[in-house]
Amino acid sequence: MARCPVGGRDGLPNPQRADTNPNFSYAFQSRPNEFFPAAAKLHNIANPSTRLMQGDAGNCSGWGVWYRGSFARRHDGNKTNISFMDGHVEHVNVMSLPTEWNGQKGLGSTDPKHFYY
Repeated sequence: MARCPVGGRDGLPNPQRADTNPNFSYAFQSRPNEFFPAAAKLHNIANPSTRLMQGDAGNCSGWGVWYRGSFARRHDGNKTNISFMDGHVEHVNVMSLPTEWNGQKGLGSTDPKHFYY
């Protein structure tokens, strides 16, 4: 489940990017493990049905998807697929997502509903 038939991170259907790295289509968000170790266990995540787990990867590096611009818009113009911590998936308009997560080591987020965590 690493490749979407529509394309990878670079928007092309090739299995490798020009820099020879894999051209995966999806990326996890890394915030629960990196900044909130206690939340790494799913039962510790408050409101898992509203928390990002992974999404269609676009302009994102090894950090995964953690801001609006990191999601691909491969489906229906400006939409992306997102899976949540509780396991459900939604097809959403990218512009409806919070702009970014900018917390540092547990200091919080500008995302009031903690979508990115």
